[in-house]
Amino acid sequence: MSCSCGLFPENLGRVRGLLLSNEELLLTKRIRDLGYTVFYDPKIEMHHRVHPDRVSQSWLRRRVFWQVLSDLFIDDHLQPCRGEDDIRRVLDFLMKLAPRHRGPMGLFLDTDDAELFEAQTEAISALARLLATDCGDWRSFLAEGQQ
Repeated sequence: MSCSCGLFPENLGRVRGLLLSNEELLLTKRIRDLGYTVFYDPKIEMHHRVHPDRVSQSWLRRRVFWQVLSDLFIDDHLQPCRGEDDIRRVLDFLMKLAPRHRGPMGLFLDTDDAELFEAQTEAISALARLLATDCGDWRSFLAEGQQ
């Protein structure tokens, strides 16, 4: 039996240092588009070795950034630009930091505070969306906030 949904796309997934992903989601979409059902079976087991580097905050921050780009790459229905919300999310996170860490490097600091780490990854997601989509002129938004 052959499948007309094709193979996993080779332009997604891990290529050199890139952490693109969602190749399984794109293949799943193709299968559904052909009228088939895709389902989750909790009895199926998958064993996967995780390299020690992948359990660091540094790797998780990098992974969050690339997940946003991967999601944007396969999204057929791009959400309207949330530029103001994303800018606010980044600025709100930076304001939670000590004044000496409120610059761009604050997005890359390790923390023992789980809530702060969650806010950090949300800010990184927001920044990735801002960088990858056309959300207009940031300067005009920031200038409005100073008035």
